[in-house]
Amino acid sequence: MRQRAPMMPAWNEVLGERPAVWLDEWMQSHLLRLRLGILLIVLSWFPFAQILISIARDRGHLTSDSSASAFRLLIWGIQIVVGLVGLLLAGKVTVEEAKRAGWRRTPKHLWRLFWQGSEAH
Repeated sequence: MRQRAPMMPAWNEVLGERPAVWLDEWMQSHLLRLRLGILLIVLSWFPFAQILISIARDRGHLTSDSSASAFRLLIWGIQIVVGLVGLLLAGKVTVEEAKRAGWRRTPKHLWRLFWQGSEAH
């Protein structure tokens, strides 16, 4: 039988935003995976390639279109990997929640888990 870890306060309580919600280690790992997964997915869509190419051209590092294209493809490849890792992290939590609560209730439960740090029952 698995032992439970000591109880920890939710991030909301630390910030003083709402009443205390105490989370065990299992819940903290779900929160971390969900929030980190969503953050990585959002970052994978951010236009880093265009911003970095613009900065590099202004400083004289990328002088040709072919070097800019190669750099763009490199950044896009990294962003695809980052997005897939985020999808894996958030997707695993989503599938576990869907098995526990059912597919119809999953979006509402994940929304509450993401923002409030507690599971909706």
